Amino acid sequence: MKQSTRLKNIDRTNHHDISARGKSVRSFTPAAASTSSVISTDVIIVGAGASGLMCAANLKTGGLILESSSRVGTKLLMSGHGHCNITHAGSIKNFPSCYGDAGKTIRKILYKYSNTDLVSFLDSRGIKTVTQADGRVFPESMKAQDVRDAFLSASSQNGFKVITNRKVVEIGFSDEGQINKESSESDIRQYIVTAEAPDGQRFCYEAKHLVIATGGKSYPRSGSDGFMFDVVNEGLGLEHTELKPSLAPLEIKGYPYGELSGISFDKAEVSIYPNAGRRLVLLNGSLLLAHDNFTGPAILNSSKYAEPGCWLQINYVGMSRDEVLARLISATGTEFKSSHGRCSGARIAQSGELGAIIAKEFALPRRFANEVAKRSACSAKKAAVLLTEDRFEIESRGDFSKAIVTAGGLRLDQFDCKSMQLKSAQNAYCIGEMLDVDGITGGYNLQFAWSSARAAAASIEANINNSSPICAED
Repeated sequence: MKQSTRLKNIDRTNHHDISARGKSVRSFTPAAASTSSVISTDVIIVGAGASGLMCAANLKTGGLILESSSRVGTKLLMSGHGHCNITHAGSIKNFPSCYGDAGKTIRKILYKYSNTDLVSFLDSRGIKTVTQADGRVFPESMKAQDVRDAFLSASSQNGFKVITNRKVVEIGFSDEGQINKESSESDIRQYIVTAEAPDGQRFCYEAKHLVIATGGKSYPRSGSDGFMFDVVNEGLGLEHTELKPSLAPLEIKGYPYGELSGISFDKAEVSIYPNAGRRLVLLNGSLLLAHDNFTGPAILNSSKYAEPGCWLQINYVGMSRDEVLARLISATGTEFKSSHGRCSGARIAQSGELGAIIAKEFALPRRFANEVAKRSACSAKKAAVLLTEDRFEIESRGDFSKAIVTAGGLRLDQFDCKSMQLKSAQNAYCIGEMLDVDGITGGYNLQFAWSSARAAAASIEANINNSSPICAED
């Protein structure tokens, strides 16, 4: 049942329901008020990004959404280069492995609120989807705005109003109850949220249910600048893990393939090694040669493990060095003596000849094969190393302004991960990128935004209806 928003000690002038019709988005903007005036509602969602809008789109209670920037769903509009890779079409049973260590913890909400659940919702809102050959799912229109508007329209129909330019700076609670940080039991309370407008004026909001959906630190110009981590630590006692850029570009030293821009490898193996010690990660995926660096899913997925001074190692052919060398020996008809023999390797007279052999034996683009032959100085032994263990020092990793998502976030052990409710504070939830969950590229991060948002919405709706919280099935 929808609950109306109650305004205490404040004029009701100058406010409008949001609408997703057309391309313009209007915001609900209350009249100026001092912090002694309170806007009261049942549910407050902090953040009008993907997870915040997804939560409101599934929560029929109505309420307020507070957005720090002047625009709604900015990062959602940017996703997939404006096309919005909303999820992946693979089996949901395979999804947990795409979130690293967090996968096991969140698997139940992924299974319950799955990729098919998300696609069905969009279909019910008139958004048809298409699946590309690699399994990535996009809106048929290839317009992220259509997806944003679908969530925004559903939120509005559920009775939610968005207030833009309201940066939450403090979270507290009313005198009706207090947060018990040492116990899972707590009295019913009203959360008090203080938000600041660009001109410095502050506004107070009050609600029994609070959802934090402000994202991590990636693309800070969108409003996702990590400021809320300090706010929830101070107000709710929540702690976070180390925050790192993820799905970010890597800058390497001595990139040799600038003239080969556009060549790609579908099944490359990418490893990250520390300056000294054992390999940090091995990932498989597509890799692309750009004019100034390596890129593509395999590189982006490895980025959270990469630090300056680490080493990037690439296997372009998916074979061992010895296997490649044996095939080159067989193809050239040349005998190569081992390092224990009289010579350390053998050369083929012309790099073009070795390049042709490499291209034919391993089904590689001729231009790339010629460059490998040239870099190896026509040594088949060195060519085998370059094809299977091409190693480069990492100079830098893209910062948060270039990262697609944030690695790290609020520790999951502080939440009931069936409902995303805080263990220490009843009726307070965190969803989406702010949590210590980050997936590989391909639609997995927006899928977690959906799954966590749906879980929180179901729990809130059940609580308001005085029934047991709805959780993922065991």
